[in-house]
Amino acid sequence: MSDFVRAELLVGAELNPDPLQERRRLIAVIGKLPVVLPDERLADTYAGVHASLRRQGTPLATMDLLIACVALNEGAPLLTANQSHFSRIHGLRVLRYS
Repeated sequence: MSDFVRAELLVGAELNPDPLQERRRLIAVIGKLPVVLPDERLADTYAGVHASLRRQGTPLATMDLLIACVALNEGAPLLTANQSHFSRIHGLRVLRYS
């Protein structure tokens, strides 16, 4: 799991009416998953994908783009409820959940 994904999940926990309990529940689920940190490839991947999406007139929010670029670099699929949002990124395997 990308550190960016972990950050987004933790934001969701903080916004929960009971943030401490939600954070505990979240850590119980994701706590043992390996965390993938960005490496030297991220900047180049980010620049290329960001420019491509802007040229198409369909940019993504920065955090979403960072998450997608880490997945691209790792050759990992991206699991999301918003498949159409990420399917614009060439080469990214997008898995849908609902």
